[in-house]
Amino acid sequence: MTSLLGNTATARFELPSTDSPWQVAFGAPSKLGRCLSPRTFLAFRVLLALFWTGITIWSMVDHKANDLETAPEFYIYLTNWSLLIEWFYLVSATFVTRMALRNPKRTALDGAPSKTPLFARITYAAQVETYVLSFFVFVLYWALVYDGGTIHALSVFTHGVNFLVALADCLVAGIPMRLVQFWLPFVISSTYVIFSVVYDLAGGTADGDSYIYSVLDWSEDPGTAATYAVLVILVAFPVVFAACVFGVYPLRARCDCCPPAHPEHRRHCPTPLALPPARRELTPKLEAEPVAPGYAQPVAP
Repeated sequence: MTSLLGNTATARFELPSTDSPWQVAFGAPSKLGRCLSPRTFLAFRVLLALFWTGITIWSMVDHKANDLETAPEFYIYLTNWSLLIEWFYLVSATFVTRMALRNPKRTALDGAPSKTPLFARITYAAQVETYVLSFFVFVLYWALVYDGGTIHALSVFTHGVNFLVALADCLVAGIPMRLVQFWLPFVISSTYVIFSVVYDLAGGTADGDSYIYSVLDWSEDPGTAATYAVLVILVAFPVVFAACVFGVYPLRARCDCCPPAHPEHRRHCPTPLALPPARRELTPKLEAEPVAPGYAQPVAP
């Protein structure tokens, strides 16, 4: 439980400890994905990044093709905020993973633990935003926004496949999630609500309407809009974040169903409980095995 709560360092998206420096967190998959070799793990990240880059371009071109004058409205929707944040995370995580595999050194010149660089911390924060926003947009759209009309292919990708991509990354990635990071989803949700208020009261329009979403119509029905805003900030986002921390993350961190695909992972397989103490003493120490180049040690759950 304590590891899931985290500390002030993880609240700032730092990975300074010798147990899980940033090279380890980004350079190795979770236990659920440890069957992936270093190249396969990196290729997995590259494929996700390329796939979501294509979806992002498709979404932007489709919106601009409808009406050039309303093209800037692309950036007012929460769906597209989530789309762009997910794209940034997947691309950034790919580059950071590549750097971690090429430079596995985990200590500074003085022997102290290697500090988490700013670009890795930004990617770490984007990970949390991506997981929470993708699921929230998926549920919010089909529960409150979708009116039962024609379902377009792009809507399926931006309000469904987005969550599946984030879930796939969440299950395989080795970056830890901690409860103390809850402040970031709170800031994101609060920022969007404030933006919707300012945009509405400033006379902004969305596809000809005076509101971005009908449930956030601050001009005509501020009471209902405020109610939904409070529920989103204080209930919906915290619940989704808690589900990630206490649901998905423990699953990927504790699952031993995948056999190690790399010698480095065998060092972390648990010793069989049936092995007698006398024989265990004769067993060569696993810690003495050489560290395979190009692969970082998986993050402990």
